[in-house]
This record gives sequence, structure tokens and C-alpha cells, in this order.
Amino acid sequence: MMATSRSINGGMLSLLRSRTVKKGEIIVGLNSDNFSRELLLRLLTLVVMPGDNVLAVHVMEPNDTFDPNTFHIHEDLCKSKQVDFQVKVCGGDSYITGLTHQVRINATKILAIGCSSPWPENATVSNFLKALPPSCSLLVMDNSGRILMQRQGTSPEGSARKALKSSLSSALNHSNSQHSTTPGQIQKSLTMPSSSKPSPLKQVEISRRRSLKKALQLPDLMTHKLFQRLAILEIKGSGRRFTSKELCYATNNFSPEMVIGEGENSKVYLGRLDDGQPAAVKVLKNKDSSTEDLFCEVETSSCLKHENIVQLIGYCYSNGMHAIVYNLLKENVNQRLKQLRWSERVKIAIGVAKALEYLHSRSPPIIHRDVKSSNILLSENCQPQV
Repeated sequence: MMATSRSINGGMLSLLRSRTVKKGEIIVGLNSDNFSRELLLRLLTLVVMPGDNVLAVHVMEPNDTFDPNTFHIHEDLCKSKQVDFQVKVCGGDSYITGLTHQVRINATKILAIGCSSPWPENATVSNFLKALPPSCSLLVMDNSGRILMQRQGTSPEGSARKALKSSLSSALNHSNSQHSTTPGQIQKSLTMPSSSKPSPLKQVEISRRRSLKKALQLPDLMTHKLFQRLAILEIKGSGRRFTSKELCYATNNFSPEMVIGEGENSKVYLGRLDDGQPAAVKVLKNKDSSTEDLFCEVETSSCLKHENIVQLIGYCYSNGMHAIVYNLLKENVNQRLKQLRWSERVKIAIGVAKALEYLHSRSPPIIHRDVKSSNILLSENCQPQV
């Protein structure tokens, strides 16, 4: 089973963006089972970025039950992320032939394949690499989305027909001597790196691979249901999805000096985003229970649109961090209490009352549970937000 993925890292993005050919930059191999769909959803949700081009390819097999018209959530997600997404059904003498042919005609940078066994099989991986050009990375991932192997193609540029013929011949000979290999039977293939000093282009590629692997370091026990919830957040435009590295930079490595509030289940940091916007970064403490807390809060906050309600900017859901990012005003009532005139206090009270009325009138009602002066933010004209 197969799938393709891409890094969020700038080096990888710049390398991909430098190509004039955009069609089919990423190819995801699909089978008829649910595993490939889940792997595709994982990649689309957490790795693929706006401007990417994703081609999901299924190679027809005898008695095939694959239906290309059942990828609605994937299509909606890509539309919301401004990603060009297509599902293509094609023929071929074998799974390897069909996918590698699509790689060549689409100038693909990454081909990802899924593996349901513990390790990829040496012969199958070797046949893939022989048919792929050096400009394309082969990515093998297991059922949980972990990268088992990532290597560049070895077919000489400009010798596509010869390399493909050699690959097919090797695959057929292996099939005759053993049982035919299916995508789910792939077993381990590891090779030692070259001892020669890598060229600058090779160093960029190595950095690109490391970045891709880091981008896919996701919670190990994340279920398909959670991926669907993440996908729905993306589709609805429920704020920006931050990386832990971005929030670390925004909060000066989560410096104690940046702490502006702390509760039983979270700690809030003053942050400055990459566009200069000030933000409150709420980091959830208990990782075991914070997953559901994060989803519930983001799903709820993203639906709230009121002038007296603090606006959600985004969230972070990664292996090392669960955080929610809100818009931040300069001061709170507690800081300005002694300076406020009675007319301003009345204005604040009315604004807070309107916010609570808005929350309580929702279906179901939303209870704030922690309305206090330090949690009421003020704009320059004393407009409150809770």
C-alpha cells in the first residue's frame, strides 16, 4: 500500500517550489482497503501545505473494488488548504510499473508507499528504486504513519525506458522464483550511506529528508477518528495549525518571563507570531487528557464570532505539544482597574454581559466558568473581550 508526503521545512519547500512543473509533485499510491485512505488523510491533514499538488494513484487489479468517487473528505480538505488534489485510476503490468510510470510523466518529487508488515521487502524496494529517477524520493510508511525508509531513485536521468525495462524484468524474475510480492508484503531494505562527501545539492536533499521525517513525528496512538476531526478543522478554516517550533520561537523558547497566566490544566505565554501579531499561547499541561480538551476548545472557539469574545488564531497538535493560540489585547481589567472611570466600568460590564449572553444562548449553551478581572482583556477604547 502506498502514500506520499512532504515536509513543512523551508528547505524542502524551496526545493519543490523551484520546479517549473507543478503537476503531480506528490504521488500517493492507493489500494482498495481503508489503510491507504487513512494514510492519505494523515498526510493531507498534517504535512501537505497550500500550493502543493497531490495525485492519488490506484493501479487496477483483477476483481478490483476500488471506487475513485469516495474521497469527499480528502477533496474538501484539499480545497480548504488550496491544494490541487486528484484521484487517478490507471493500468499497468504491475503495481510498481503503474506508479513509477505516473512519477515520470508527472515530474513527481515524492512517491510514498504504505507497508502493512513491520519492514519493507528488499526486492520490492530495489525494484521501485531502479525505476525511479534520482529526482524522486521513495517514502515507505507503516500503518501508524511512521517512516520506515526514505531513499532517492537510482534510475539514470534520460534512461527511463531502459531503467523501467530492467526493473520489470527483475520484478518478473523475482515473481517467478518466489510468490508475487504485494504492497503489504514489503520486507526490510537498508543500505549504508556513501562515504564520499555529499555535494551541496545532496546536503539540501539530506536536510529535506530529515525535515520530512520530523514533520511526520505525530502522536503514535492517534486514531483515524482524530485525523478526521483535524481534517474537519482544516476544512472549516478553524484557525492556523502551528508547529511546536513556531510557537517555541514566538514565546522565546517558552521563557518563564513570557508567562502571563497559569491554571490547573494550562499555562499561558505571551507570544509574538512571525507576522508581528501579539498572541496568547495556551499550552495544555496533561498530555494524556489534553487531546480531547484541545479538540473541544478549538471546535467551540472557532465557531464563536462576537466583538466581546477573544478570537481564536490557531492551534498546535504535535508529538510534544498541545496548545491553543488566541488573539491578545494589551491589558486586562485587573491592570487598569484603578485608572478606570465609572463610565468606562459600565461600558466594560455591559460588554462582558453581552459576551456571556452570547455564550449562554448557544446551542448547547457554553459556560465560561472563569470570568474574573484578569481574564477580561481591554482594547485601547476599553472594549472588553472575555
